[in-house]
Amino acid sequence: MKNFIGILKKGASAKNSLRSLLAVLLLTCGVHNAMALGLCDYPSTFGKVTIDRQITAIQSQPVGTVLASYTYNQRALLANNCGGQYKKNSFVNSSVYPGLSDGMTFNSGIEGVGIRVTIDALPVYSGFIDKTFEGDGTSPIYLSNVKVDFIKTGNIVPGNAISGNLAYVRMVDTAGEQMVFDVNIGTVVVKQASCEITGNSAIPVPMGIAKKEDFTGKNSTLKPVNVQIPLQCYADTTVNISFDAASTLALLI
Repeated sequence: MKNFIGILKKGASAKNSLRSLLAVLLLTCGVHNAMALGLCDYPSTFGKVTIDRQITAIQSQPVGTVLASYTYNQRALLANNCGGQYKKNSFVNSSVYPGLSDGMTFNSGIEGVGIRVTIDALPVYSGFIDKTFEGDGTSPIYLSNVKVDFIKTGNIVPGNAISGNLAYVRMVDTAGEQMVFDVNIGTVVVKQASCEITGNSAIPVPMGIAKKEDFTGKNSTLKPVNVQIPLQCYADTTVNISFDAASTLALLI
């Protein structure tokens, strides 16, 4: 208090005194906030998920299509308990997976395929904003859900995604920061569908009406009916087609 009064006395004017007062208040608040964090008790090992997928992409799908998703729906222990305030945030490792234009889609390493990450129902970004929580000193702290979407961002060139640490969950207490959960990309391969049926995949084939007199004897057949398959294939694709049908009884008239 003596130092505070001294600062006021040294001010050359009321304006200077006011500035000094504000400086002291800001400094005091800063020290208070820095000391406000409590202490967390962490488990000896932390959770992680590793994504291994094979994805077949269709080139005609529009940009923004979710090509595949990985969902983790288990409770993972982040801390046994935290006494007092602590901070928690999630962020994507953008040094390995650079961000794209929207801020929440990241380059997978495969041209035309991006990655989005959601942890506990919140989108994860490259930067992070600490969220402060209050621990009661006895309750465990869990992570409940991780979702990773592979998004079409442009013309797809099949290939392998970059392997590595995709995202982290970080907690901060008075002892410092601690990484408490990892999301990793293992082996993710994107292939392109070589052919696709355009339109309805159920193709009607009008067989007409079969009459007894149309057959000439055992093993005789009727005139073949052409089947039109609206198939679109990509360049340099080798196509093998086979038909498989269940036996049915035919009514002859």
